[in-house]
Amino acid sequence: MRFIAYWESDPTPENFKKSAEAQQKLNEERKKFPEKYPRVLFGNHVISMGESFTIYEADNEEQLLNLAMLFLPIRVKFVAIFRVGKVREFYQKSMQ
Repeated sequence: MRFIAYWESDPTPENFKKSAEAQQKLNEERKKFPEKYPRVLFGNHVISMGESFTIYEADNEEQLLNLAMLFLPIRVKFVAIFRVGKVREFYQKSMQ
């Protein structure tokens, strides 16, 4: 399933450092355990200072939880997104 992850933290030097350290750890762990975290479909983009988003594809909820726990105390909100074709297909089947 695909998700948008909205990241939010106070834009302080300490939080930037924590985020960079977590990203480095994530990169290292992905090499050893690629199934532990969701796959990045669209890399991190800044919305404003202290806010960004990334689009992921996850096989299970544990991948999202692993990611969120790694980046604590940075707040993350996952929002499921769906391909238009899948929604259209589902809608057409449900109307039969």
